[in-house]
Amino acid sequence: VVNSGPIERRGWAAMSLGEFGAAAESTVPSLIRLSEGVEPGDPIHLAGSAAAALGKIAPGSGSEEAAISA
Repeated sequence: VVNSGPIERRGWAAMSLGEFGAAAESTVPSLIRLSEGVEPGDPIHLAGSAAAALGKIAPGSGSEEAAISA
């Protein structure tokens, strides 16, 4: 859903992934793309949701540097 679901559901999907914490580390690249690929007219919460999820998933993981640089 984060990559290809309806745009209005992507932010909610990202937030849900964040609840899994480090167990969702494999989703970090998709969340980075989501946070960087927001277009004008997209729901306002989209990039924020992706950033919040990254903040819950990446700390202390092997993906921490990638998430910080995004």
